[in-house]
Amino acid sequence: MGGIGNFLLFGLAWIVGMVIGALFLGQCLIIIRFGIPTAVRLANAGVMSSYAPVRNYAISFILLSVLLAAFTVAVFLFFPTYKFPYLFGLAITFLLANNAAGFNPNNLADFLQFNARYLPEDLKGEDIAYLCDPKTQSLSSMAGSEVFARVFGESVSNIIFYGIVVFVIFIVGKFSWWIGVILFGAYTLLFVVLFLQFIFAAGSVIIILIVNVYKSLRGEKGNWKDALFMLSASLVQGIERAVYALCVFNLYQIFFQGA
Repeated sequence: MGGIGNFLLFGLAWIVGMVIGALFLGQCLIIIRFGIPTAVRLANAGVMSSYAPVRNYAISFILLSVLLAAFTVAVFLFFPTYKFPYLFGLAITFLLANNAAGFNPNNLADFLQFNARYLPEDLKGEDIAYLCDPKTQSLSSMAGSEVFARVFGESVSNIIFYGIVVFVIFIVGKFSWWIGVILFGAYTLLFVVLFLQFIFAAGSVIIILIVNVYKSLRGEKGNWKDALFMLSASLVQGIERAVYALCVFNLYQIFFQGA
């Protein structure tokens, strides 16, 4: 096939990647970054009558993720020549969807419509908006289950973002080694900052666990549920930082060891 035909097929693969990303990846981001954390928060506050929406969102996330993985594997197996434009389409969709996946009027309206039967009819829209906005409550004052939900959503989106950044730095390094190295240095510096932040947060969680153990030894009732959720959130963040470290290591090999 001629050059024009190849160009058209590459463009088609890019469009397919964006469509698949919009149908599956974008919806996954909205679910884990807004749907589940908001449902958990409202259920914990007693505003929502059931935790069923959390389960429904989790099932939807799993199904959408499986479909996204199936389409991506099919592209890699049957159309390997067009995997990069397909992935580029997914990456573009991710960057657009990730910015729109948090708290905003459109997501809030969809959330209220989807979960209307679990919400009281006399609840005012501004009250819901206040309750759903994560800025109205600091992370340290949230219940452990909501902290875990928010950390999980942020960590999953961050891991995808790390992969995109590594690919961009790799491509830039192909054209200019020095610019690639500078970007690698900035990427590594950010990793150091995030790792230190994680150590501090993990230390706080350990202190919470020690306090609960101390209360239990004294015969007092400790808040083990929140403590375990906080520990789970720290483990998720630990996995995210480990992926970041792997990305830094791979870039180091590319630029300094010729891997």
